Amino acid sequence: MFCTFTKQTSSNMRFLYFILVISALSACRDKEQTQTRTVADSNAVAMSADTNSVVPHVEPAGGWTEEFKVLKKALLDQDRKRVETFFDFPLNVDSASVWTAIEPSETELKAWKAGKTDTAQFDRKDFEKFYSRFFLPELLRGLKSMKAEERFSEGNWSSKEFKEAARPFQFHVSFDKDSQSLSLNVAFFGGEDEEGNYTSEGEYNIIYLFHWEEKGLTFDRMVIAG
Repeated sequence: MFCTFTKQTSSNMRFLYFILVISALSACRDKEQTQTRTVADSNAVAMSADTNSVVPHVEPAGGWTEEFKVLKKALLDQDRKRVETFFDFPLNVDSASVWTAIEPSETELKAWKAGKTDTAQFDRKDFEKFYSRFFLPELLRGLKSMKAEERFSEGNWSSKEFKEAARPFQFHVSFDKDSQSLSLNVAFFGGEDEEGNYTSEGEYNIIYLFHWEEKGLTFDRMVIAG
């Protein structure tokens, strides 16, 4: 038997649960992990038209909120090269949970492993190959719904509930000052019981974590919770 809730109560509980999950995950983060990033002039452009070229990272003034705006724009513009500047390749396949959103088939995964000398690493070429599936469409829709003039209240922001989506969800952005981590959370809703009451069965979150330091935001890992 599943507990029943009003949708408003459940929404509040989901967000509280999300905050608790992020706090717990951040506490376990390896403090000695180093982040490397090239800081360049704000007018920096791609070094060449070659697909392997690297766009230097631009560190905007104003802290993590300005950095987030750059990331948001790059994601919505489908600017993969700019998005790459928020990653420190190669990623560790397991600790970064890179397959969480991609969900490769057994055939894809087998082919990927066959072409790798080190299957523990997810490099820039892998990111390029799987980029279209790395970021959930729900995440992009949530970002698109954020208006430019909206400001974070104590580091938190939540979208409306997208009840009409194929997988109903709500999108949350949260910045944890203690761990200096930015979280982009796609929270999928549960369902209804036979009497039409909301049930938490089926609720889960896919969370993209970015670590903030003076050099900027850097992708840390993906987490699935629920």
